[in-house]
Amino acid sequence: MSAPAPAPCPFIAPRATEMPVDDPLVVRDGRLSYPDPDPEDWDDTEIGALWLRMTPPGPGDTTTLGGEEHPRCQRDLMAMLACQVCGAHDGVYAEGRGVPLQLAYTSEGGLLPQRRYAPGIGWQTLYALEGNPPVCTRHTGAHQACQGLRERRGHTLLWVRRAPIVAVLGDVYDRDDLDAAPARDQVVFAGEPRVRATLARSLLREIQIGWVERSVPPADTGQGR
Repeated sequence: MSAPAPAPCPFIAPRATEMPVDDPLVVRDGRLSYPDPDPEDWDDTEIGALWLRMTPPGPGDTTTLGGEEHPRCQRDLMAMLACQVCGAHDGVYAEGRGVPLQLAYTSEGGLLPQRRYAPGIGWQTLYALEGNPPVCTRHTGAHQACQGLRERRGHTLLWVRRAPIVAVLGDVYDRDDLDAAPARDQVVFAGEPRVRATLARSLLREIQIGWVERSVPPADTGQGR
């Protein structure tokens, strides 16, 4: 009897030895920067936020942290709509269906539009925001094999037909006092003045048109979050 196939190694997952850099932040031309700026430090979408740098993996490190996301990998996969499991572009879009997103379990109510307040912009009606990159059609069942997704104990397969990039998730700093603790885990929308003070780690799309193929709640409670 042959051994079971190994679980797919998520393309989006960091290696075990990759860690956020401890380089200081500075302000250049009115926005956050690293002392040795690189064009790759900022996303090339309409948002243009500074992104968290990670150290390179250690020699021989082949261990991936399933269920976690490498900030730049997440950014690039979400921007290009490439598969978070294998990194491929082909097979991500299905004619008449859209792009498949494999999410942690999300109730239907969690996908409904809500009124949100964006500093510097005002009140907006927004649909659900999502930072989980798509999966290609070859890996829409990856939750069955991927340890990181299994540990979430529930999943939703959502097909999306329109989901523009609208925001980032990250920490917002005081540019006049970079030693002060930042406001953590902030959703910052394109066009906000806070973009120039944000250290981002996740690119967010707004799910405007989509439909759920399957949704399996956590097994322990039978209810989603």
